[in-house]
Amino acid sequence: MIEETTNEKSVILDPTGHYEIPQDHIAITTEVDWIKSFFITEGQYWIKGERLCNWTKEWLRVWNKTKAIKEIKQEYPAVNGEGELEDSPKPSTEIKQPEPTKKLVFIEGFNIDDLL
Repeated sequence: MIEETTNEKSVILDPTGHYEIPQDHIAITTEVDWIKSFFITEGQYWIKGERLCNWTKEWLRVWNKTKAIKEIKQEYPAVNGEGELEDSPKPSTEIKQPEPTKKLVFIEGFNIDDLL
C-alpha cells in the first residue's frame, strides 16, 4: 500500500519586517524573490515587508488560496529598560501639503481638452 504524504504550501506574512525568518522557511524579501519563487514548490513561505505581504494577500485572494495564510505577524510592543510596555506614540493627524516643485502658469483661453 502506498502511503500518501500531505505536502502543502503555507504562508507567514510579516508586514512589519521586524521578525527573524526561520531557516526552514522559504524567504521572500524582494519583488524578484516573489516573482521567481512564490508558491512554486511545497513548503512554508515567509513574506517580509508590507508591500510584498499586500501582493501576496491579493494573489492568494484571486486564486482562492487564502487558507494558505497561517499567520500575519503584528508589530510587537515597545518595551522599556525595565521590561514594561511603553505607550506607543500616537500617529499625527496633521495632513502635510507637499511643497510645489514648479510654479503653475495659467494661460487665458487655453483648453487642456484640446491637447487630449
